[in-house]
Amino acid sequence: MSHGVQLEELLAIEPFSAYQPILGRIPMVELNEVVVSGETLKANTLLLLDMNGLNDHLLAEEIKNAFVMGIKVVMLTGTKAQITLPAGCKALFSDQFFVFYLKKPVSKALIEKMIGFIRQLKSQDMFIYFIEAATQGMASVINEMGIEDYLAVFRERTRHRIYVTNEWFDPLFEEYTVRTEDELRLLNNIRYAYFQTASKEQQLMIELQLEDGAVHCTIYKLIVKNHLVGFCIIIENETSLSAVDRAQMKCFSTILIAEVLKKNEQLAQQRKLQKVFLYDLLNNNFDSLYTMINQAKSWQWDLTKQQHLFILEMKMHDGEVLDPGKIDYTISLISNAMAQLFFNPIIVDLDDHIVILFTRNDDLEQTADIQMIANRLVQKISDKIDWATISFGIGRYYQSAADLCRSYQEAKMALQLGQLVYHKDPVFHFDDLGVIKLLASLRHELLKEFSDEYLAKLRAFDKSNATNMIETLQIYLIENGNLKTTADQLYIHTNTLRNRLKKIESILEINLQESEAIVNVAIALKINAMNSVR
Repeated sequence: MSHGVQLEELLAIEPFSAYQPILGRIPMVELNEVVVSGETLKANTLLLLDMNGLNDHLLAEEIKNAFVMGIKVVMLTGTKAQITLPAGCKALFSDQFFVFYLKKPVSKALIEKMIGFIRQLKSQDMFIYFIEAATQGMASVINEMGIEDYLAVFRERTRHRIYVTNEWFDPLFEEYTVRTEDELRLLNNIRYAYFQTASKEQQLMIELQLEDGAVHCTIYKLIVKNHLVGFCIIIENETSLSAVDRAQMKCFSTILIAEVLKKNEQLAQQRKLQKVFLYDLLNNNFDSLYTMINQAKSWQWDLTKQQHLFILEMKMHDGEVLDPGKIDYTISLISNAMAQLFFNPIIVDLDDHIVILFTRNDDLEQTADIQMIANRLVQKISDKIDWATISFGIGRYYQSAADLCRSYQEAKMALQLGQLVYHKDPVFHFDDLGVIKLLASLRHELLKEFSDEYLAKLRAFDKSNATNMIETLQIYLIENGNLKTTADQLYIHTNTLRNRLKKIESILEINLQESEAIVNVAIALKINAMNSVR
């Protein structure tokens, strides 16, 4: 049985794995013979050229001659500081002609020796295992090339996109891997698919189908001491990953963990900077909006576009303080849900809340549309969280990022006071606060005087008799005077409710059938509730 050696197999082992592609793409070619400059050129051989003895003109002639003679692979070696392709060679670009550079000097004898070594490993079905286990050799390659260059070379060599992320699928090394908004959206779709279908799988390697099978990806989990720290994701092109590619990625994933841990620490520092930035932006603590907009661009936040603002509040059922892990988990759930709707939303925990900013969509014209999105988020998050109650506050929409501070204060007010209007609804919009918006702007002393004028006697009666007439009156007004629904809410008979209402009218000396009395008592009740949440 013949055990031929493919070029990609040679490039998978040291020292050849530290190569730099110069022209073309790696062809599917079997390496039978190695020739050097001055020897007879034959088709389907590897030509080794030492650049130290060649000027640009001679190098161009050697490469063109190799192309004409049917040579598939040219390996350049030498110690030049910068490799530039001679003029005229770019026209030779082909899937069947590949030129690459190797900084470390190699000889014809070494190449032939390594080809023989690979052939021997393959004859014993050991080559793939060798690649998987060759972490020391790959580590030295990555140290020489740098992790970013290695990712770029892998992407170019295999024609497959490769991404490295943290455990929440935030891209690391994105300047070398994530190039377009479409790619960022694709990562968001992968995150969504993973958490929907594969997050509980125990395997270190997971395969996912996206977009009705149009996209196939392989996900390598990066795990340290049973703790997930990130992912290495490969989006396969028209062709699947070869066995050599998979073996290299398995080895690479092991080495990558240290780099990901380092990047995660940098990302944690970045999040701290983002929190400070967002605090200043939302509290109007800046001198120049232009400077703020430019700083936001470093995180791919586009504040030149109009933004909507949400604030999410979580109240633990056990009354405990939220720990950072649960906050991070919730942010990942929000990111996962928002990724299906908006590009690159801003999601940061700030002052015991999670602040969400997202670019305005032309389809979102009405307050109801915004509240629908918030309700959808509540549903998606609540399905995953059983240890906290979720509420959203929504501020008004403003044209300029300079006014986000106003929207932020409105969202906080909506979150704080919204339960006075919608007791059971988890989503509160500032525009729905009604008269409370006006009341909140008045001095506390004035509000207390008004509330005492209409409710002091009823509060005193409740205190003396251990009753809760205040609650009865409040629910009666919320239910718009409907005796049946009010009685149902209080778990009493309608006749009992009628007797309570008569007693309330007697204590307060009012008639609950008169509109003015209802308005005054309703406002007093809202002030009473406002005081209870301050």
